[in-house]
Amino acid sequence: MRKAQAGHDLERSVPWGLHTGNMHVEWLIIDGYSLLHRDEEYRSILSRNLSMAREAALRDLNSLSGILAERITVVFDGRSAEPGMSGEGRGIEVVFSHAGQTADSCIERMICDADDATGALVVTSDRGERETVMAAGAQSMSCGEFMSWTRSEIRRLRKRININRDHGSASRGTTLGDYFPE
Repeated sequence: MRKAQAGHDLERSVPWGLHTGNMHVEWLIIDGYSLLHRDEEYRSILSRNLSMAREAALRDLNSLSGILAERITVVFDGRSAEPGMSGEGRGIEVVFSHAGQTADSCIERMICDADDATGALVVTSDRGERETVMAAGAQSMSCGEFMSWTRSEIRRLRKRININRDHGSASRGTTLGDYFPE
């Protein structure tokens, strides 16, 4: 692992294009419980039922798979895994750390084992974890930044859908020319 540079490397901690909507991430790795504890909606569900909060987050992420990143992996600490809980049938990979291992150490191993960590974005609110993965070449984002980014992407997609819907109204008919102004 490369040593972390002195100071905070803002260019790598906030991915390119984040504020312009041009961000492309090959592999998004999310610390699942960090996300559940940092988001108000998930935290509310979490106070009542851990399994439901986890499922809500996975459902939301699944609806954005392929949009946020080519590959999405959500890592949870294994000590609270439920029998039969896996990511099968989802557009995302769900990983539970092994006994005696934390989600953080599992994420660090994924980054270190990656052929090219520069295409990975790790989402966690653990500052030490963010610095560790950045030192290995990955990008990093806090859970709060991630939730802002996903909400922004959802708004952008809704706007795009509405524009396409307006261009494709049944009364006008839809042709390729509707999408290419003169």
